[in-house]
Order: sequence, then C-alpha cells, then structure tokens
Amino acid sequence: MKRFDESATRVRIKEEVTELILTGRGAGDVSRVQFAKGDWKRDLEERKLRD
Repeated sequence: MKRFDESATRVRIKEEVTELILTGRGAGDVSRVQFAKGDWKRDLEERKLRD
C-alpha cells in the first residue's frame, strides 16, 4: 500500500494498532486478537495472533 511507504504514517499506524491491542479489544492479551479476513494473506483468516 502506498501510504505505508511514508515512514511517519507507518509509525503512527503501528502505534495505534499496538494501543488498541493493549487497551482496546485485545485487552492486553494477544490470544484474543483474531484476523477476520486477510485478502493479502488468506492463510491468516480466522487465526489469532498467538497462532
């Protein structure tokens, strides 16, 4: 994706996703974070980060 080529944008997205995992839906537990759909890597679909 073009927007990931911009280092400032990439850093901001990484920080925001990390914050969501730690304090949001993930509640600090990566075993609860699951990929719903991954057109870019289908073998991740329905898998969790701990897998």
